[in-house]
Amino acid sequence: MNNTIRMMNLLTRTTLSRRMPQHRRLTATIIVGYQEQHEVTYDLNHWESIERVYVDRELVIEKPMRVHLQRFRTMEFTVGHGEQHLVQIEFEMNPHHADAGQKHLRMHVDGYLISTTTV
Repeated sequence: MNNTIRMMNLLTRTTLSRRMPQHRRLTATIIVGYQEQHEVTYDLNHWESIERVYVDRELVIEKPMRVHLQRFRTMEFTVGHGEQHLVQIEFEMNPHHADAGQKHLRMHVDGYLISTTTV
């Protein structure tokens, strides 16, 4: 019985990922800094359950996504050398509808909301 449920879940995920590929991936890019500018990109591949953060196209954070049972996920890091900025990334989704519900991504720099992405 349990294997049947797992197979049905896998079939549903596969069907949804083919029908709505943008639903399986959440990506956003912002520019951080004034004099010393850096490009920060957040990439969540929901199918692999891996979230990645790139700074100037170099991978700086790669970790398994642990939000399947949580509604919010937050990560903070500092960008820059001479001109440092605190970047905060907030990810939100409905845990009861993880494959069908909306996902929200908010990117803050030094406490100011810079970007909001919803899929």
